[in-house]
Amino acid sequence: MRTIKILLAGLIFLMLNASGQSTSDDDKSGVVIVISGGGKVSYEKGVKISEEPEFVDTVTVLFDLDYTSIDQKLESNFEVEPIKPPKLVIMEPLDKITKNYFALGLNDFKTAPFAEYTHTTIRNKEYNGGFHFKHFSSDMRVPNAARAKFTETHGAIHGKKILERQILSTHLDYDYNTFRNYGFDPVIYQPINKEDILLHYSVFKGDFALTSTKHKFNKYDYDARVNYAQLYAHNEIAEHIVGVEGEIGGKYFPNGGIMDSLPTKDLTGNWQVQFKADYLNSQDSIKSNSSTLFKLRPNYKVNYKSLNVTLALPIFFNTNNVRLLTALPTLNFDWAVVKDILILYGGYDRDYYRNYYLTYMSQNPFIGADLPYLNTHVKFDFQAGLRGAFTSKTTFNFGVKYQNIGNFVLFVNDANILGNRQFTVLTDEVNKQQLFAELVYENRKIKSGVLAEYNRYQLATYDAYHLPAVFAQAYAKYNVQDKFKIGLDLFYYGEQLALDVENVPDPTATKLLKPIFDFNFNVDYKYNETFGAFFKLNNILSTRHQRWNQYPNYGINVLGGVYLSW
Repeated sequence: MRTIKILLAGLIFLMLNASGQSTSDDDKSGVVIVISGGGKVSYEKGVKISEEPEFVDTVTVLFDLDYTSIDQKLESNFEVEPIKPPKLVIMEPLDKITKNYFALGLNDFKTAPFAEYTHTTIRNKEYNGGFHFKHFSSDMRVPNAARAKFTETHGAIHGKKILERQILSTHLDYDYNTFRNYGFDPVIYQPINKEDILLHYSVFKGDFALTSTKHKFNKYDYDARVNYAQLYAHNEIAEHIVGVEGEIGGKYFPNGGIMDSLPTKDLTGNWQVQFKADYLNSQDSIKSNSSTLFKLRPNYKVNYKSLNVTLALPIFFNTNNVRLLTALPTLNFDWAVVKDILILYGGYDRDYYRNYYLTYMSQNPFIGADLPYLNTHVKFDFQAGLRGAFTSKTTFNFGVKYQNIGNFVLFVNDANILGNRQFTVLTDEVNKQQLFAELVYENRKIKSGVLAEYNRYQLATYDAYHLPAVFAQAYAKYNVQDKFKIGLDLFYYGEQLALDVENVPDPTATKLLKPIFDFNFNVDYKYNETFGAFFKLNNILSTRHQRWNQYPNYGINVLGGVYLSW
């Protein structure tokens, strides 16, 4: 209320002052108003005009919109590239690299001991080399048969020089083995001179090789070697084989034409030429033979993503009495259906090789003399299968084969030899069908595998002598705390057909040899880095099976010993 009174007083004062100003300056008379009392004056700031005026729209527009949505799947070209998880690879503890290894063992405590010695240089980037010696013999007897003592002696020297672009290497091997025609009945065939049943052979092999290294300056990859083999055996058998072999290859893919329209970043090509030529001179107490065999195999491999195709043109030429020149294309492929897990493979191939005493003896040591010099021709070899991995530790390989083979070698007892204990050779045209399967499991402690084959032979003239329809083997090795290594080997041969040479009225009569099933057991004990021991137990079932007719196998036998490594 006081504020209103003050405002009215001020208004009257202004009105009077305004009327007083209309008089002259000399007229000082007028009305004087005196206001007494205390008071407070309040004020407010004036409202400023905005520099940017705002306009308020008094008309409001209301929107009333109703809508629905329809789901529709749209394809995207976006591809997710998975990132492979890191793998932790657990390796077995590496054995200490040592220069020397020496082992000594006994079997029946009657013969010279088992002995083995190896010396090698510590490997480095410039050179390495060494030598190896091994001897083993047994004086074991086979029931109802003559003494079956044998000896095996092996020696080898190797060396390697590593250069910037090449590797020079050499390897020399020597074997000297003795054994006997022990399969006869000593009651019927007495007296017999021991020297007449003693068999022996010595084999020397050597080679010198030049191999390219994987170096950026190399335009081509190559491998060339010169080799020599020599055989001396009973019945005045002597053979010399000298030859050269190798391969050269590189990367190549043509440009232009249809190639320009292909995604060449996923398409590569590799060419390679394999060659081999060797000269054979062979003789025995009756005849001699010499010939030269040439093999040339140019091939081209095309890789497109997960598919690999190899096209080859193997050429064979032999200079013996029956000359042969043959050249037909072959094709092989493998396709990774699932990378590193499932691979489909197959194809068609061919081969040609000679047979002489060294090849005969590697298959059957009980051969006689005056054997034919033959050339086996694999006219076609079809193969198809699947290989891959079930898990990171389990791999497999399953497949089928079909082969047509000319001059296929068969071993039969020689009826012209006393006791029929030596083998001679027959040949025939063979169609062979095969089913095979292989399974391998390995981890840090266990290494194991199984292999099985089923074979069917169709021969034009003879029977499938000493060719079992079923063959299987399995192995397992277990590492116990890096101290004990325990191993088990099993094998099985199915029934085999052989000539019944004891059937005097009919020397062409046949008989079945019983299936062979047996297994071996071995233990290796490592006391420390220097000292250890081993134990082997073979033919645990002690069966008298026969891989070759009238040659019963040894019974259960044991070999044990110690070894040093430094």
